[in-house]
Amino acid sequence: MAAGVCLLCLLAVPVIGYFVLVWRTENDLQAAIGETDRADPRWRLNDLLADRKSIPDDKNPALVVMQVDALLRSSGGYDLGRKYHHAFDDLPPDRRLNGVQIEALRQALDKHAKAVELARILKEHSGEGRYPIKYTADYLSTNLEPIQRSRGIAQLLQNDAWRRAEEEDIAGAMQSCRAALALARGVGDEPVLITALVRIAEDHVAVAALERTLAQGRAPEEELKAMQDLLAREIAASFFVPAMRGERAGFDAIVGEAQQGKLRLSALSGRPAPTWEDWLIDHFPAVVLQGRPQCLRLMNRMVDAAKLPPAKQHEEMLAIEKEARDSANLLCSLVPAVAKVALSHRRNDANLRCALCAVAAERYRLKHGDWPASLQELADKGWIESVPIDPFDGKPLRYKRTPGQGVIIYSVSANGVDDGGVVDRDRWLQPGTDWGFQLFDDSRRRQAPLPPVLIED
Repeated sequence: MAAGVCLLCLLAVPVIGYFVLVWRTENDLQAAIGETDRADPRWRLNDLLADRKSIPDDKNPALVVMQVDALLRSSGGYDLGRKYHHAFDDLPPDRRLNGVQIEALRQALDKHAKAVELARILKEHSGEGRYPIKYTADYLSTNLEPIQRSRGIAQLLQNDAWRRAEEEDIAGAMQSCRAALALARGVGDEPVLITALVRIAEDHVAVAALERTLAQGRAPEEELKAMQDLLAREIAASFFVPAMRGERAGFDAIVGEAQQGKLRLSALSGRPAPTWEDWLIDHFPAVVLQGRPQCLRLMNRMVDAAKLPPAKQHEEMLAIEKEARDSANLLCSLVPAVAKVALSHRRNDANLRCALCAVAAERYRLKHGDWPASLQELADKGWIESVPIDPFDGKPLRYKRTPGQGVIIYSVSANGVDDGGVVDRDRWLQPGTDWGFQLFDDSRRRQAPLPPVLIED
């Protein structure tokens, strides 16, 4: 009898402990939810989706992108092919294309001529877009493939701009650059960080195509003005904070589904085969769910950090990541790598701001016959509203003129040090490099092509 009582007591201790854990977690969770409600009353996913401004179909660039994607997929998709995979590596913007590069573009673009024509319609769109994404209750299984596939269309438009610039159709190349930027804006303000990264990648493609176009000839004033206006719109767009709010809302949706038994917590572990730990967390979910309040508070800090001036975000983002990484709770693995995403966003801001100033400087040069003395002169004479701030150090962007070469508008980049406008995009995180946009004197444009690089099948 005594042995039986002792056994029951031994069994009761973990049972009671488990229910105490559930009770304490629920109390802490309600406190965390209350804090979130007070700071951001409409923070849940359904609220975020309901609060977004509607976009008429005829003003929605995303719908055009989906039509282009359907055309491309019906004819096998857009691809330069393995033979030409490395043909465009390390292509300086001021160099003309060689025969191999021209042939690669001809084969790829001629095959999809109708898709190119349709994609270029995007140049008429100045507003943001929205894809018809249907968010699932668990957030995780939401199909974002239409947005992911849009990156192939960015390459299509970039290649079209390359080809047109090579053929000295600079106005047409500028239009394809503008279409590429409108494509990026078509991603809109989806409440998912991965879509923000797609938009950033497509912005990068558009600016790179623009830099090459301006290095190949003179663009008409009306095309430069249209591009500058669209760049200003993209700089003013706020998609980073909505994406961060969406990640927080998505976390809440995922954990809510798990708490209701609609999603197995073991599915979040990423382990290829079930283990005893998976069995434990699926049958005793409170062991993992006790981390929900901590994660929600971390994500509140993440959203607040995203609202800081870009130059002040880094330390807070790193602190959030460290706390999530140091936590033993599985739920904290759902906290995204915010520091890296924020870094990409700052680079994108710098890229767009440098591009805007570059277009304004090119317009100034065509009007006055020489480069402006400084970015401040561009602002003083009304070519830009003001000198943009470098998102990496909070100071005005830099401007450097090199006699016989041209000018470069640049940011100090990730190391926060002015390295004199030394731009190396492949190693931009390394010491000694900046990030910028190069404009060339007329005598330096359309330089001889580099020798071809061709990889045979």
